[in-house]
Amino acid sequence: FPTVWKSVIKKPYIPANIGNNSITVVSSQDYIYLPSYVELTGITGDPYDDEGSVISWMTSPANRIKKQNGVASKYWTRSAMKGTFAGSYWVYVSEDGTMNGNLTYAYPQTKNGICPCFSI
Repeated sequence: FPTVWKSVIKKPYIPANIGNNSITVVSSQDYIYLPSYVELTGITGDPYDDEGSVISWMTSPANRIKKQNGVASKYWTRSAMKGTFAGSYWVYVSEDGTMNGNLTYAYPQTKNGICPCFSI
């Protein structure tokens, strides 16, 4: 990043679940990060409880829609799926902005976009 951006953009600690059906959360300090399930929905519960705080302006499906080349597109979160395939699959946001918990997950090789986040 240019120096002027570094003076404005914070480098917060970003919590993320380690996956593999664990409730263990680790943190890294990052300028840019992907949003978590709880940040996008406000819905808590293991293993997402400690993955950050809700981003109030992104909790509705309409506000979560992101476009790639003018077309609504799926994008990844940093949250690992819980349950049967935990550790192998990751939660994503659907084209219509919905997130149905463990219904919106895919293997990481699936081509989805990203929604980079930063803090100022």
